[in-house]
Amino acid sequence: MPINKTMTAPNGAAVTYHKPGSAEVNYQQGVAVVRVLSWANQASHDAAAGNNPVWSWPITIAIADVANVELAITTSGIFAGGSIVADLSGGLPARRARHWAFIKQQREAREYAGFTWDGSTFDSDPDSRARITGAVIEAQALGPEFTRTWRLADNTLRVLDAKDMLEVGRALGAHVGRVFDIGNALYQQIQASDDPESITWPASVETQLSEA
Repeated sequence: MPINKTMTAPNGAAVTYHKPGSAEVNYQQGVAVVRVLSWANQASHDAAAGNNPVWSWPITIAIADVANVELAITTSGIFAGGSIVADLSGGLPARRARHWAFIKQQREAREYAGFTWDGSTFDSDPDSRARITGAVIEAQALGPEFTRTWRLADNTLRVLDAKDMLEVGRALGAHVGRVFDIGNALYQQIQASDDPESITWPASVETQLSEA
């Protein structure tokens, strides 16, 4: 969603209207670099259909904050104190599409934020998911002979046997399934709403996901 804050870009232009754009994620470092695009005001943004920003700022945030990037970048740094506002530019179909894109970013952030099995939290970024899938296949093939020392999300180690590994794989699948089920339900709500920006990721689900 847009952020309102009056400031001066490095090229000397006065800007007041800002929107997070693309993000580059570095899972090893646990950060994402978000490109925040700026225009003189909302009118100039709308006139250019969201193109031709006056400036693009690279803002580094924690991966965990990608689910709510606007809040993260207005809490500290150069955009601190900015006001988060709904993007009402364009017609209702454009607003629905734009908000669904925003919800999908939140869905991905939660999908990759990790999951808990038997009291241990496992990473669920793409590389970790590939490793879990490979280990599950190996556990299925080796059976009782399988054992693996797994590094958890908090960098502690846990020894897993074949049964454990299969259950971790099932827990990962359940985690991803829950996130996508919520996303699909939100999509339906957005498409039926005349106020799509009011549709948000349910806060009560955060606890359910973290404790699953």
